[in-house]
Amino acid sequence: METLLGTIVLWPTSRTPESWLPCDGRHLEIARHLGLYSVIGTTYGGDGVKSFALPNLTGRVAVGPTPDTHIGTEKQGIAGSPQPPAAGNTSPPTLTLNYIIAIEGHHPMV
Repeated sequence: METLLGTIVLWPTSRTPESWLPCDGRHLEIARHLGLYSVIGTTYGGDGVKSFALPNLTGRVAVGPTPDTHIGTEKQGIAGSPQPPAAGNTSPPTLTLNYIIAIEGHHPMV
């Protein structure tokens, strides 16, 4: 399946795959990323002449499935899988997820 340009996903590691960037609010040159600029414009910042910004989702929390819904991450064995709580810790296991955005891909037909 081909990725749509501008797709944002949660990623279970701090290493960003090729053709993706972290959603950290960084500014990009329009000339180098014309396709992505045509999708998101200056929605997240930038001057609209030479630069535009990616969304800054650092520290944001995704609200997702209810606790009884299984997403399947731990069963797939993805790096960064949830770890069991330490001895004496009654908190549920956690998994740090990072938002990333596709900077290459098919242009979405809107």
